Parts: sequence; C-alpha cells; structure tokens
Amino acid sequence: MEDPGRHAPSTQQRQTQVVEDRVRASVGRCYDEGICPDGLQLGEVVEDEQGRRFVVYEDVDNIKEGWLKERTVITVFQEEARHLSGQIKEDLIRADEDGWMSQKIFNPEMGRGRIRFEGQNVVSFVAKAKEVADWLLRKKEARLELGPKEYLRTFKPWIPRQELWELRLQEAETNFWIIAPRIQLDAYYYLHGVVSSMFGEVVEMHPPEYGRTRPKLMNVKLDLRPEARFQVDNELIIESPKVERWKVEIVTPYTDWCRKCRWYFHIEENCPRNRHNAERRNERGTRTGGHQERFRQKLRNREQPAGGEVTAVGSRGPRQKGVSGSQDVRRSNGNATQRAQGQELTT
Repeated sequence: MEDPGRHAPSTQQRQTQVVEDRVRASVGRCYDEGICPDGLQLGEVVEDEQGRRFVVYEDVDNIKEGWLKERTVITVFQEEARHLSGQIKEDLIRADEDGWMSQKIFNPEMGRGRIRFEGQNVVSFVAKAKEVADWLLRKKEARLELGPKEYLRTFKPWIPRQELWELRLQEAETNFWIIAPRIQLDAYYYLHGVVSSMFGEVVEMHPPEYGRTRPKLMNVKLDLRPEARFQVDNELIIESPKVERWKVEIVTPYTDWCRKCRWYFHIEENCPRNRHNAERRNERGTRTGGHQERFRQKLRNREQPAGGEVTAVGSRGPRQKGVSGSQDVRRSNGNATQRAQGQELTT
C-alpha cells in the first residue's frame, strides 16, 4: 500500500535530477578520460564593467567539486623528498600504482590516475576510483627508504583553491614565512642578518636550491615567528659602504599572485603584461598587492562588524540561474581573489 505521506517527485524535480546526473557523468569522463563536456549548460557569458567572462552556475560547480573531493588526494612531498626532481616524484606515484596492481589491492583493470603538480612539492592525484582515494587518506603517509635516506609523502583530502587559500592564511597565523625572490648576488650574503634585524627572529633559512648537485641562487625562503607579520615590509633595502643600495622584494602568504605571468604583487586584471595596466603602473610609480596592504586588509575584514559591507575574498555578486534554480555567482572584486592560488615557490 502506498504511503500517503510520500509524494512522487514533480516533473521539474525529475528534470533537474536528470540534468545533475548528466553533469556528474560528464565530470567523470572529463577527469578520467580527458573529454571535456560539450552541449551542457554550464553557465553563461556576462559582460559588465569588470569585463567579459563566462560565469559558471553554482550547482554545476558544486557537482564538480563534490566529485573531485571524492576522487582526489593531495600528495605533499616532505623533508628529503622535497629535493627530488619532478620526474622522480611522478615516478614514485606511478610506482605506488604498479604496487597496487601487482598485489591486486584494487582491480588491475582500473587504470592509472591523473596527476597535476600544484607546486614544487604538492601534487594532486585524481584516482580512478573512490576506494583508492579513501585508502590513501586512511594511510595518511608513505615512507620509502633508498640507501641512507628516507623519503616521506603525506596524503591529504583535496579542497578547492579558494578554500586552500583561506587555509594558507590561517596557517600563516602560526607558521609564517617570507620569500626573497630572485635575490641579488651581493645581497644574499646579508639576508639572514638583515631579516632578523628588521623583522625579528629567523626560525629557519631554507637552502636556495632544490638539489645540492645543481646549486643556483633564485628564491630564498625563511621561516619567521608569527608576530613578524606585523613587522614585515614589502621590500628590504640594504646599503653598502659605497652607498650602493640593493633592493630585496619580500613575498609572504598574503602577497598577490598572478596566474597570467606567474609572478607576485598583482593579479591578472592588473598584470603588467597588459599594456594599459603597465602604463597606469608607470604613472603611479607604485605597486599594490604586497604584504603590508593585503595583511592590513585581512585584519580590517576580520574586524568588520556582522552585517556590514565587506569587500573581501569570496564576495558575491548578483544572482544567476543555475541547474536547479537561482543562485549566487562569485565575482572578482579586485581584492586578490586569485592571489597565491598557484604559488609554486611556497609549497
């Protein structure tokens, strides 16, 4: 006998479920087989004062993120493993897969997962099945001994880049670091002493290269005390007895990052590669997006009273129609919504 309290889904609900199932299936084909969806309504083109762009429906993106969270594991190369080349790091991941197949831990016909380097020591691994991702997360870490050295990798759940960025800022409150990118040869000798004198105690100064066999001087990372966040400047000036000045730019977790030119102190819309923005920058003579401005902005946003207007990362714009109805669509507000999301020098 039919339960009178239950109602058959409406036609609209059934149609919505069909669309969601199609989107979910297309996500699997995309990341498993490399076939991007065609013919699905994934969003719409918007043109306004912020420019012309494609705005993705929230329901679609939620389905994609849910799928990735089920199937993706973040692999972090720790300690000695940080100094391995990118090819060897990939080989280690593939060797794990070979071991699973030979031991028949999982179905040998499952195939290999997809990897993407998110940074020098961080790799996203998209498993071919949810049980593989779950197994790695339960395992938490893997250690490999080769001769006198032990190589450690840790496995963490995948999260979207925006959430990763927020976690990065939270971590900076207890684990703060700075980077001196492309430091000059003359200035490098004084770096430790200058940083400790001007910003506070240097907890650790990391080697300027990833491999001891091929030393080079490029980007130098230093770990500082969390309270140094309030003392750090956007740059250091070192003056020689001959009155020569060496400028050392300073990057922190708060510094803007541009995915277009893959460098710091700005985001895409203000990229110097855009001729118009380059001219505006030359007229101003200053550069925004450094530590001081963004760190103070973070403090202001934190102190903003509830219900007030906050122009912070992740602010939302007008409502747009999605797969199953109206929804909010994220807009860029110029407050570094993309900074450091691809910071390959810091991971």
